[in-house]
Amino acid sequence: MRLFEVLLLLALSFSFLGFLVKPIRRPSWFILLTWIPVVLAVLHFLFEGQRWQMTPAYVLTVLPLLIIALHLLRNWKQGRKLKEQIAGQLRRVVIVRLAILSTLIVLATGALAAAVPVPELPEPTGPYAIGTTRFHFVDHSRPESFTPDTTDRRTLLVQAWYPAEFTKDFQRATWLPEAEAVFGAVPAYHGFPRFVGGHLALIKSHAYWEAPMSPSQPRYPIVVYSTGLFWASDARCKVGVNLDGKQFGDLGGKLLDKPFMWMHNERRRSMNEPIYSGSANPYYRVGINGTTHLDFGDPIATSYLTKLIGFSGPNGGARSMEIIDAYALAFFDRYLKGNEAPLLESASPFAEVDFRKTEFEKER
Repeated sequence: MRLFEVLLLLALSFSFLGFLVKPIRRPSWFILLTWIPVVLAVLHFLFEGQRWQMTPAYVLTVLPLLIIALHLLRNWKQGRKLKEQIAGQLRRVVIVRLAILSTLIVLATGALAAAVPVPELPEPTGPYAIGTTRFHFVDHSRPESFTPDTTDRRTLLVQAWYPAEFTKDFQRATWLPEAEAVFGAVPAYHGFPRFVGGHLALIKSHAYWEAPMSPSQPRYPIVVYSTGLFWASDARCKVGVNLDGKQFGDLGGKLLDKPFMWMHNERRRSMNEPIYSGSANPYYRVGINGTTHLDFGDPIATSYLTKLIGFSGPNGGARSMEIIDAYALAFFDRYLKGNEAPLLESASPFAEVDFRKTEFEKER
């Protein structure tokens, strides 16, 4: 959970617990305590952004102020009669029960917000800061088939990340700028309200928009994500990696004559094997036991519940990322930068990994 979320829930809890004390025994500064949740809620909205998991806390923020206002109004008149005293005692019972109920709601809200958090993505381990930019391409010769507007033309949005010289005074980029639309469509497809995934739009990445590129290298290798079979037919593409994906397209029986690595979860051992083992050269297979398909992507970082409900394997997200990062880095270091990669030349040091390398004769 984020800082102001935690402080808001704590302040609400102390406020409601204070109402369990009789008014005559409350300290004079208690009224000021009821304003603290309001201030924290404003700071939370300004600096962190609201999310639906915290909605009960937002509603309860004004409740202590209302109770105090009613209490002051009740005591405005002096010399209450017996009937008014009895009514005051009943109000006291209602306020105590309301305070207890509100405290329980605050605790439940905290549990929900902690179970479905706005996560912090893992810190980058490389020597560079990270910049990011976007390119918007339009193919005016091709109509857009996914919109009803007949004048639309096919567009392609590309985002690139690169080593940055510095990031000071540049805006930190969100993890996925279109997260609210993307993760609204996914819950809707499965029958849930669209807002369920809306909080993921608040995730911050470790990249900064339009930060200047680092001049420490004259050229950098390019890693293209989600290319399909394009990489196999383009001479500029030197290597390929499949992260637990199913291979489509006409690739069987064709020798790629390019290094290729397939990482897969423990349930997909034989899915792509007939294709890659007879075509990629050399071919590396990295089977990771204790993983599921979602362990090969960012969703494992979006909730602590992923492992509990079976979305993430027994290894857990951090361990899976460690293994995937190690093999991907070794592979790219070896074939894009020409460095030694001992991890690719021996049995795996990771107990969870089933590693195999296959290489054909060049004349094949």
